[in-house]
Amino acid sequence: MLRIGIDFDNTIACYDRVFPKIATELGLLKENNLTFKNDVKQKLLQQPDGDVLWQKLQGKVYGKYMLQADIFPGFYEFLILSKLRGNQIFIVSHKSEFGHFDEEKISLREQAVKWMQKQGIISNDELSLKNNNIFFESTRLDKISRIKSLECTHFIDDLSIVLTDFNFPNIDKIWFSNNFTASPDESIHTFSSWREIINYIYKFWTEEDIVKLTQNKFPELKIKEANLKKGQGNSRTYKLIGEQQDYMLKIYPDRQHDPRPRIETEAITCQTLFSKNYAVPECIITNTHLGWGIYSWVNGKPIEQINQVFLEKAFDFIQKLFSDSRSEINQLSKIFNEASEACLSGSEIYRQIETRREKLKSVDVEPLQKFFQEKFDPYLKFIIEKIKNNSEDFFYISLPRSLQILSPSDFGAHNALKIAEDKFIFVDFEYFGWDDPVKLISDFYWHPGMNLSQSLKNQWLNYAQNLCTDDLYFTKRLYSYLPLYGLRWCLILLNEFLTKKLQHRIHAHGVSLEDIANIQMKQLNKSENLLETIKRMPLYYG
Repeated sequence: MLRIGIDFDNTIACYDRVFPKIATELGLLKENNLTFKNDVKQKLLQQPDGDVLWQKLQGKVYGKYMLQADIFPGFYEFLILSKLRGNQIFIVSHKSEFGHFDEEKISLREQAVKWMQKQGIISNDELSLKNNNIFFESTRLDKISRIKSLECTHFIDDLSIVLTDFNFPNIDKIWFSNNFTASPDESIHTFSSWREIINYIYKFWTEEDIVKLTQNKFPELKIKEANLKKGQGNSRTYKLIGEQQDYMLKIYPDRQHDPRPRIETEAITCQTLFSKNYAVPECIITNTHLGWGIYSWVNGKPIEQINQVFLEKAFDFIQKLFSDSRSEINQLSKIFNEASEACLSGSEIYRQIETRREKLKSVDVEPLQKFFQEKFDPYLKFIIEKIKNNSEDFFYISLPRSLQILSPSDFGAHNALKIAEDKFIFVDFEYFGWDDPVKLISDFYWHPGMNLSQSLKNQWLNYAQNLCTDDLYFTKRLYSYLPLYGLRWCLILLNEFLTKKLQHRIHAHGVSLEDIANIQMKQLNKSENLLETIKRMPLYYG
């Protein structure tokens, strides 16, 4: 049995959202565009008496405004998995009774306990902690003494200075460094997220863990068995077998590395579309603390080869989205925001291409950089000038909501299941929202997982031209931007060269680190082939 001790502030409780908010509300800062706690600290320390201002703000945030703090993504998952495995968890925090310069004398320790109760960390549930698992100490030395007396086998802290203290015991030291800084001390294991710590200690969920947790948290589902399925995109999925019906469990990627609200977006999308009789799964349960979504199970098969029937059904789905986007625009605008990485102008497509290209500049892989210098960059420069010259003014103008469509954003056979010869269910709506229909049509056309024949690609574009008859520039935008979206896909194929993206793939598919180099070279080859296909396209001058 492991005995795991965990620090509290900035390890479990996240204050990145609260510090900028409260500093602005209290008039300590005029700017409200700061994102992280440390940004606020640096700004305050630059002011006269900045150290006093910072201490006052800390007292307010850790006291009066403590309940506004967030829980770090993945901690709740770590806590439950630890309890399921029969391990002991202790929270040991260096926390004074009252905040500096706090005239209201609000107990920081009592506020911390209230926050943990609010978050479900402390409760009567067998998978939560009890009050006697929580320890607040007045000094760092007292904290270290408590860790020793609890006979902890592991300790997790956001401050490396605690773990490197001369008095700290010789146990498994884990530094929660969410700024991706490695520790110079080789005895310390450094991780940037709780999901990474889970993988280090537990090697992720077992099917037995899944069953136990669903029986505890969602007893109404009456789950008897869980079977791991192939990862869907960047997520990991399980088939939950119940006494009365089956479900799909989707465990979403590490939110510490990708903060986009995937689970919330997919849940509200499935709820809304299912109620309107779209061919989508029903959302049964979501739990954002766990990063879990449970949906109705679809007895369908992957689409091995795309034919005319699927193309027609896919376009029917989009036509229905188009119709609802126009007829219910006001109501649906209240429910949905812009799609993830929406492209509402040509200049935005170009900006996203440049941003993706910039991230890959620092990757020290010679074949990759040679591809950029000799092939990709010259063609991008050439095509962007052609498109700008041919697009009149709409290249720079953002498409109004009245001409946008509610888009799945990642739509195609790779996110569909065949349940009959002429019937399909569409899945995966993590990026759903408002976007230019040109992006939806173009992504379907170029998606490498689709592998459309040129005949079907042409048929798809013929369908598309009859879609947005109220948009005078739709056809011109479509054929002007199609090469740009192709170039964007050239870069998406190279995501495996980026550390964060690789973590998602490893999470979803269990890819070993030894396979990464081979995967990267395969993706580079795909990107090179796609670029050659784009170059062969005739340029549009309509």
